[in-house]
Amino acid sequence: MIGTLAGMPELVALDLPAGPRFVDALRRVWDAGDAAMPIDQRLPPAAARAIVDALRPGAVVGDGGDRRRLDGGRPVEPGDALVVATSGSTGRPKGVVLTRDAVAASARSTNARLGVDPTTDIWLACLPLAHVGGLAVVTRAILSDTPLEVFSSFDAETITAAALRAAAAGRQVLVSLVTAALRQVDPALFKTILLGGATPPRRLPSQVVVTYGMTETGSGIVYDGLPLDTVGVAVDPAWPPPAGWRPDGREDLGAHQGVLGHHPRGDGQDHLYGDGASHPSSHPEQAGRPAKRDHPEQAGHPEQAGRPAKRDHPEQAGHPEQAGHPAKGGHPEQAGHPAKGDHPAKRDHPAVLGHILVRGPMLLRAYRDGRDPKRADGWFPTGDVGHVDHLGRLHVSGRMSDVIVTGGEKVWPAPVEKILADVDGVADVAVGGLPDPHWGHRVVAYVVVSDTKGPGPTLEQLREPVKAALGPWAAPQQLVQVPELPRTSNGKVRRDALATLAPAREPA
Repeated sequence: MIGTLAGMPELVALDLPAGPRFVDALRRVWDAGDAAMPIDQRLPPAAARAIVDALRPGAVVGDGGDRRRLDGGRPVEPGDALVVATSGSTGRPKGVVLTRDAVAASARSTNARLGVDPTTDIWLACLPLAHVGGLAVVTRAILSDTPLEVFSSFDAETITAAALRAAAAGRQVLVSLVTAALRQVDPALFKTILLGGATPPRRLPSQVVVTYGMTETGSGIVYDGLPLDTVGVAVDPAWPPPAGWRPDGREDLGAHQGVLGHHPRGDGQDHLYGDGASHPSSHPEQAGRPAKRDHPEQAGHPEQAGRPAKRDHPEQAGHPEQAGHPAKGGHPEQAGHPAKGDHPAKRDHPAVLGHILVRGPMLLRAYRDGRDPKRADGWFPTGDVGHVDHLGRLHVSGRMSDVIVTGGEKVWPAPVEKILADVDGVADVAVGGLPDPHWGHRVVAYVVVSDTKGPGPTLEQLREPVKAALGPWAAPQQLVQVPELPRTSNGKVRRDALATLAPAREPA
């Protein structure tokens, strides 16, 4: 029976812990033609109520398993499958609406890239199901009839035991993890580990695939820097972003024409890398991965492109908008695979930072309030900044709102964090910016030391490798030792909370 709100399908909140009952409830909701909205079981009651009030489901399935009506519910559109709550960077609950077609497209593309075989493989789901990274494991298993085991949370011993049981039964195991969980398991137990959330380690075992995506893309859409076969990725070199950009990255660029979307090659056609184009032999399924490797984002730091080889002081730099960036209106860099005749080795232009835009059949239909953040031509502005290297791989520098401008130089936290993570004595690290009377902002390293009884690394020990790799402007100017970093439930650093960890500093 289809939902009863004005004859339209309804939104059903799933207030259930992760496990078989959640999967059964999701199947029943879909069989009824309705859409499901998982409720994060770790939220305090007031926070859960705020999400329900904001997204207005018409019913809820709780521990008893029965559907209970809710007042004030609002229907969904026919064909909607999921509403996933996310606050983005605004802090206000909003719901990402994913259709059945989008969820199915995401599952097909992921399974094709990973070579998932329902007859021999099994998925383990141990990330929170209220987040798309955990929920997508369940939905892709359901839609492909791949065996699935769902856990209430990540526990290293439990997941290890499950992987060993699966192997003993002749199954190959796939799992999605965050970096903190990856450190606690033996990668050799798994056929594939999808790694999302926080900045990945610099060196990864061959089983690990680093993903890029967000709730609005229905899970990861770029694997190890290369977009899935049905995904288009492009980098808009217009920088700073055009008028209309908002800190949450959901801007209206409809009037900003000629910057992104097509790569004219003089043959009367437009070529879009990674957007249904044919793939040469550099496709990841054909190339294989080495046992140990540097993460693709190490291939070259975008802040270095187009800048002088040496620069001792930020004030010696030219205007930051001029460094390595073409004028507005230049065509975007596009990730994936070059069109025929455009071999990567022939590209001699420098990597250029820009706003990452994506498109594909797995993108959201709209937000729960009806707003569609996609451009008229289907491209979705992510709010992230990155570049495409000479091999066609996408490198993500971070959120537009994460950039630290110090002495006129733009410093992205992620590349600095990758370097600092390799310094002796550093167990965990995050980089942020704090106001500075001289430089505008200063780069601050928040470090969890590996030996709490020792002194830990000094500021100079942190600065030297960063200066050597990225330049002096990117080196931390302040060190703050902390017992732990503030993180979201999916492992990402809460950069908005870093500043509260720093002690007050006397004016210079």
